[in-house]
Amino acid sequence: MTAPLAGALLYIAQTGDVALGAWALFALGLGQGVPLLAIGAFGPRVLPKSGPWMESAKTLFGVLFLGFAIWLAARVLPGPLTLALWAVLLIGLGVMLTQITSEGMAGRLGRAVGVIILFAGSLQGIGAAVGANDPLRPLAPFAGRAVAPAETDGGFAEILTTEALHSALADTDKPALAYVTADWCTTCRSIERGPMADAEVRGALDELTLFKVDVTDFGPESQALLDQLGAAGPPTMVFFDADRAEAPGSRIVGDTGREEMLRSLRMVTR
Repeated sequence: MTAPLAGALLYIAQTGDVALGAWALFALGLGQGVPLLAIGAFGPRVLPKSGPWMESAKTLFGVLFLGFAIWLAARVLPGPLTLALWAVLLIGLGVMLTQITSEGMAGRLGRAVGVIILFAGSLQGIGAAVGANDPLRPLAPFAGRAVAPAETDGGFAEILTTEALHSALADTDKPALAYVTADWCTTCRSIERGPMADAEVRGALDELTLFKVDVTDFGPESQALLDQLGAAGPPTMVFFDADRAEAPGSRIVGDTGREEMLRSLRMVTR
């Protein structure tokens, strides 16, 4: 309950959309309460009966839980290690499916799916070996699209006070990006290994003056910086044009992708 509740509250805080936030909390309450009411009202009649299918269900959920664990850990692990973990999971699952002995349609389909999963796992292993960072693009290094994960200290001037931010913006005549981040922000690490590591995004960022607003050691000055930028917390990207005004509609809050970053960058560099 804690994670979805925190997500809904964070969305309300960042967007100020109280109506949608209220409906989200209401839907969350229904999703948690209605199944319990149904089980209490109808008892065993609405519960599935035990049987051999439960062994398959346990295996399926075990794989899903492992996949979810890798997905969460990917926010703090190096990209190649994440691909290696996906490779181990997918290859193991593929081998298990190819061992199905049933000769019916379900057995043949399971073995075919197992071969496909083995192939996908092999691609993840190759990606890990060549230093890829994106599980969805394990062969990107061969296409020349991937670059090393972005280090936000490289090219980013660190900002810790409101005075430093005012001074930095006043001293540049180029468009600028103020990137609110923190060492404890796992989504920030995901962005830095993902869209911010893309070659085209890095090329567009080179046209901007880059500021890293670090709120790792949160205190009154960090809160003042967030207030000045109108940000709820990291990760937030605020794009300023050459006149040091925020480009309308360019702000990025939370997780993002390559296309969204390029869209915001074009709004201040065109």
